[in-house]
Amino acid sequence: MIAQVLCRGTLDQSVTAVTGQAARDGKAQIRVSFGRILFYLEDRASLIVLTAAIDRANELAPKVFGPADDERWTYAEAVRRHVARSGALPKNGSRAWETLQSAR
Repeated sequence: MIAQVLCRGTLDQSVTAVTGQAARDGKAQIRVSFGRILFYLEDRASLIVLTAAIDRANELAPKVFGPADDERWTYAEAVRRHVARSGALPKNGSRAWETLQSAR
């Protein structure tokens, strides 16, 4: 399957283990949710490939988006703007929620 998704701003994210009857064929998986995108990782190899892709994106970020003077402030500001624009608060316990709490 091929999918193209444009991502902007702060998105909700979660990672959970899927086991038992909820898992396909009864085999445990890792469910990664990023906005409305879902990844079901069925083995360690797929996790390694996804991690490598994200690591490479992080390496390219300063070249593409410019330097972040204060990464924590930049993320906190992105969360605040997302909340102001959408009116939706981040999920309790998420990184975005923790950032808003610590910025107060």
